[in-house]
Amino acid sequence: MTVTNRIPNRLFGNLEEVFNQAFRNFGPNPVSRVPDSYRYETDEHYRLRLDLPGFAKEDINLTVEDGQLKISAKTESEDALCSDFDRVFYLPDDANAQEVTAKLEHGVLDLVINKVAESAPAVRTIEIK
Repeated sequence: MTVTNRIPNRLFGNLEEVFNQAFRNFGPNPVSRVPDSYRYETDEHYRLRLDLPGFAKEDINLTVEDGQLKISAKTESEDALCSDFDRVFYLPDDANAQEVTAKLEHGVLDLVINKVAESAPAVRTIEIK
């Protein structure tokens, strides 16, 4: 699956996420928490899941623009691992940006991005005049 992500407004991109994962077990609070994401692909769609415990659906903003899926959230809940974050995922070329569905259930944001249906090349007979 070619869905990629980046953290906007960061000098070194995903370097912060690498350090968070590497040092996660060394203390109760890493420098900055970014929700874990899991990506899956089937023949019909892409699926993206983010762990968002403590966030309500009103706290989350989802937008799709120029082939980018932008997820931002902010909460005052003490149950959340982080109080706010911004994530950007680049959608693959065959992703249908018009057909994205989202569901938040038990602290997991589940996004389904349908793929563009491949159209079979139409065979057409050309008449010679």
